[in-house]
Amino acid sequence: MARFAALQPNNAEASYYYALTLWKTADRNKRVTEVESLLQKSVAMDPTFGKAYLQLGIVYGEQKDSFKAIQALQKAVSVEPGLEEAHYRLGLAYAAIGEKQKADQEISTYKRLSKESADRLQLERHDLKQFVYTLRNDGAAATK
Repeated sequence: MARFAALQPNNAEASYYYALTLWKTADRNKRVTEVESLLQKSVAMDPTFGKAYLQLGIVYGEQKDSFKAIQALQKAVSVEPGLEEAHYRLGLAYAAIGEKQKADQEISTYKRLSKESADRLQLERHDLKQFVYTLRNDGAAATK
């Protein structure tokens, strides 16, 4: 990923994925500054990149910087309102600073989005099963 990011210096996703790769390593605490820098670069290149703001919020949250985490997570949900995890983590960050009402609201939004996502997935699975069933029946009828 380092090579890809180096070859694509103006690609927000390259910086984001390189940051994720570094974050998932065993020595991520040693690389937190580099991860933060890559994510900041990513959102500077693409201010609508909700997942990069989410990851930045995660980094700040794990560093126990609730206020920076909240800022990043608020930005994540403002540019990409459907990011379930951003709402969940924003709820946790609000709870950490004692903002119970805001925390409850974000957790409620997270639950609603999660249910909608699960419902959509179930519908897609049903549609796929129906499609396969139709193909089987059409194939069987054609061979008769």
